[in-house]
Amino acid sequence: AKIKQLEKDLNQSKERLNNAVKLVDNLSNEKKNWTHKKDSLEISKKTLLGDILLSCGIIAYLGAFNKSYREEIIYEWNKLILKNNIPITAENHNLVLQKTLSSSYEIDQWKSKNLPNDSFSVDNAIIISKSTRYCLLIDPQNQANEWINNTYKNQDGETKKKKQGHGEVFNTLRPTSDKDQVFKK
Repeated sequence: AKIKQLEKDLNQSKERLNNAVKLVDNLSNEKKNWTHKKDSLEISKKTLLGDILLSCGIIAYLGAFNKSYREEIIYEWNKLILKNNIPITAENHNLVLQKTLSSSYEIDQWKSKNLPNDSFSVDNAIIISKSTRYCLLIDPQNQANEWINNTYKNQDGETKKKKQGHGEVFNTLRPTSDKDQVFKK
């Protein structure tokens, strides 16, 4: 009986040792993850001013322009920001808006509501969601129209969006006809 008890204790000790080794391995991996996140946040903290400056400029001035013109202006603004010794993200400056004012979760939510899977469409969605003014949408393929309807539709089938900074004022958009994709206020 004593031998069986010792064997049982030995097996239990081996199991505990294995569990402890797994725990230490997992904790070391977690330490690497947190170290990487800390380093990433340190870089973001240093470049925050330039990233916000560029993002605000994009939202305020570039929403109505096509992709190539927008990229050209962003490139020039990026050079001006660097020329004035304002730190900015060194990576692809065309993705600063997404990195600064959105999250991967929010972008995935938009994509699940039929937002096209390209960076220009994602930037447009950010501009629409962060802007306090009406946005001009040139939408020949009806993709933005479909995304707005899926994102802001209420129970009545009307598309509503509460505009930021306007209290309880809602803007309601309705198709002027079944075939017509132009909206009226």
